[in-house]
Amino acid sequence: MTVTVNRREQFRAAAGAALGVLVAGLICRSLAQFTGVSPWLVAPIGASAVLVFALPSSPLAQPWPVIGGNTLSAMVGLAVGLLVPDAAWAGGLAVGCAILAMSFARCLHPPGGAVALLVVLTQTSSLRYPFFPVLADSIVLVLAGMAYNALTGRRYPHRVVPQPVPAAPMADAYGRKLDSLRCMDVMSRDLIVADVGTPLHEARELLHARHIKVLPVVDPARHIVGIVTVADFRRAEQGLHSGKSVVVGDIMSRQVSVASDHRPVTDLLPLFAEEGHHHIPIVDAERRLCGIITPSDLLRALYRSGQRP
Repeated sequence: MTVTVNRREQFRAAAGAALGVLVAGLICRSLAQFTGVSPWLVAPIGASAVLVFALPSSPLAQPWPVIGGNTLSAMVGLAVGLLVPDAAWAGGLAVGCAILAMSFARCLHPPGGAVALLVVLTQTSSLRYPFFPVLADSIVLVLAGMAYNALTGRRYPHRVVPQPVPAAPMADAYGRKLDSLRCMDVMSRDLIVADVGTPLHEARELLHARHIKVLPVVDPARHIVGIVTVADFRRAEQGLHSGKSVVVGDIMSRQVSVASDHRPVTDLLPLFAEEGHHHIPIVDAERRLCGIITPSDLLRALYRSGQRP
């Protein structure tokens, strides 16, 4: 694929890259003279300049990829060069490890591979090298890119503004049908329940026989007083093995979130999606247990709503 760029943009990018590298060179050379260290400019900064000034909207040209990618790659190249004496092996390993490191740190920057290779080929062993000149060059180049792109009408750093995605007609239809459903339309009505005095082994057998994971606990008027889950049984295993007589009331959870049978199903979505509920008991106008809703019930309702005309 050929990218066509108008002549004005070509000159803008070229002038910016030249100025960016010049500024980085002048500033870092002055720092080098002041501190007495060398080198003060690395060749891969030229490749970074191409991205920053010619492709300022590229994800690979943003400040963190430039600064983090170059510096991290220099560290990787330094470590590999010290550990692997053969330059050919060290070069390939340094570039591969630099790509992995940049990917993990979310700062992938193509010139970073050149930085890692340069460190190996020049047999650099100074621990300050990743910080000066590599880090210093990268920071100055990014600052120059911010100033130049702003002056020439280009946004840098580039921030992607999310565009609203129009809802698909099918999704709208599903949403309207789901909004009209009440808990009584969705809930499972064939319930297995226990009372507080049900022996634990009997309750456990009910769960296994019906292949269910939750057992509502009700009083004689069928008001819900608690709930027992598979997790509650696991916590109670020690009591079972000790020979102690245990009943459902000893292990049940007493804090139970319930919903009215006339409540819209959509009101329960946050309970499942954000609060981690796996089952919501449903009660009637007299607060008596009349059903239960699980995520499977919601999925079934959504599927059925799409089948209806």
